[in-house]
Amino acid sequence: MTKYLAILLLITLALVGVGVKNQNKIMLRLSAAVLGLLLLFVIWIIFVLIPSM
Repeated sequence: MTKYLAILLLITLALVGVGVKNQNKIMLRLSAAVLGLLLLFVIWIIFVLIPSM
């Protein structure tokens, strides 16, 4: 589970890096959206999954 999260985070960071380097608006928006979703997912894991274990 944490392995997949780490991989997702690495991919997101790579996307952000490429977007910033190329100053590509679409890539920046995409990576921002992915980052937001990832944050929501992490918050959900912390508040929903961990207490129910």
